[in-house]
Amino acid sequence: MAQWFAACRNDGDAHRLARAAFALHPARHFSLNADADAELPASTSWADAPPFRIHPRLREYGEAAPRGPLPRVRDRSKERADLAQQLAEQTQQLEAARRRLATGRPVRLSDLGELDVHAFEVLLGLLGETLGEQSRPDDAVARRTGDGLLHVHLEPLGAESRAEIATPRGVFAGRDHAITVSPVQDVR
Repeated sequence: MAQWFAACRNDGDAHRLARAAFALHPARHFSLNADADAELPASTSWADAPPFRIHPRLREYGEAAPRGPLPRVRDRSKERADLAQQLAEQTQQLEAARRRLATGRPVRLSDLGELDVHAFEVLLGLLGETLGEQSRPDDAVARRTGDGLLHVHLEPLGAESRAEIATPRGVFAGRDHAITVSPVQDVR
């Protein structure tokens, strides 16, 4: 570290290195000083700031809260049940979207019609993974998805072709492709 300090071009660089090396950053977010001046910007130097009073208990014991019984543990079973229900609903919606798209038959993007939010997210994921493998815009590409559940074959149609997919959030548009999405167990 001494070599790093010696290699500094000026005092400003040395001070930045010291702040980074020893985590000497302003801590105006420290909340134990209730009567601290809230108007001071975080860039105020500690030398120019008013003194920061630390409770003697914090200095002596390393904790500011008095000893005593611990607070009761909150029962979070309702929140956990709500989260589990949300996760189950999202999983069902994503599976329904996958089933809608994974027919095993080729379909043009322009023929997909309107997609709900979940089906559109699945389609975007499939297109993103597959188009990332494409070396040239006119090449067909086939690959298995990252999760290993689906096989996608994407074949670009004419350069002048256009597909528009309506979603609740807007219209997705671009070159039309023939896409075949199959569950992996169906691929031979």
